Amino acid sequence: GFTDVTCTASAWCYASADEREWWAGTWAQRVTESAMAEQAVAAGISSPDELADIAAGWRAWANAPDAWFAVLNAEVVAVAP
Repeated sequence: GFTDVTCTASAWCYASADEREWWAGTWAQRVTESAMAEQAVAAGISSPDELADIAAGWRAWANAPDAWFAVLNAEVVAVAP
């Protein structure tokens, strides 16, 4: 029942040193200091030490000179009559 449906896509790419540092920092913080981290520990999916290791992995990745990370985004805009 929608009209004027438009489907597009975009991509985020983090490749520069500054972009990698920011992206890795956000994920390192999420896996250790967020509701997601609390829920993973409470559910027995991960331990605080394992989450700290994941955060360290993100930080190590950020320092690799040839590292990059891409995210593909699908976008749909639809107008209701």
